[in-house]
Amino acid sequence: MQRLSERTTTAQDSFLDSYRIAVLVPCYNEELTVAQVINAFRDELPGASVYVYDNRSTDDTVGQARAAGAIVGSEPLPGK
Repeated sequence: MQRLSERTTTAQDSFLDSYRIAVLVPCYNEELTVAQVINAFRDELPGASVYVYDNRSTDDTVGQARAAGAIVGSEPLPGK
């Protein structure tokens, strides 16, 4: 499967440029990988806004997500 960044531009790509894209990443205790996930989405969708929703993590998930440039929100109810 080709990565988006390796494809040639098509008419559909131009059509998609007229949309705003948001990536929503739910997480719980993902400090070791959350930055990698954020960066992978940024590589594929450079114009997208990346939102990380933390679900009561007890590690540094929030700090790592912010350091990677994500917009961070929280969900206080476990498992939601």
